[in-house]
Amino acid sequence: MILRCDIAGRKLWQTDADPAGRSYIQLLEATDRSFVRFEPNRRAGDGTFAVLDSRGSSIWQGKISATEKTRVLPSPNGQYVSLGHVTTIKHKGKSMSEKHAVLLGPSGERLWEKGSLFFQADPLLVTSGGEVLLSDEKNSLFILRRNGDLQPLAKLPAPVRNYVSARDGSKLLLHCSDGSLCMFTVSR
Repeated sequence: MILRCDIAGRKLWQTDADPAGRSYIQLLEATDRSFVRFEPNRRAGDGTFAVLDSRGSSIWQGKISATEKTRVLPSPNGQYVSLGHVTTIKHKGKSMSEKHAVLLGPSGERLWEKGSLFFQADPLLVTSGGEVLLSDEKNSLFILRRNGDLQPLAKLPAPVRNYVSARDGSKLLLHCSDGSLCMFTVSR
């Protein structure tokens, strides 16, 4: 069960959740939307995510593929969602992996997908305007505009190991594999 209460503890709404897994609610800057991820207890099982309205009803939902190692990043206002996933390409008995980034719009429609063998796109943050900050395997940071235009932003000292963003999407802190920390301010 997923339950939302007001500051006084009064129940605003509740919705059933699958008991065969874990549900995670991510707080958004927007108060009229919530973001929920469901991960099954089975390690190799696929999950789902949903953007919920202020009454707990699903606006739209999507799939989290265990095979593709899908990562899901909502924008602070819940209008956009970026997916990072790994695609395996097989050719003549050999296989290679590509990292792709996808931007989904307010109704779940696919706005663009970027990534190839030569550009391993790894999304890190989605702005409320639908722009995505992403890194590649060459330690570069890019901004991908909502229309799909890719612009270089910075060169990082080492590959990104971990990252965290401010809830409003205004800052992105990167922890690189050489131990360095890089903070970026993101204009809204």
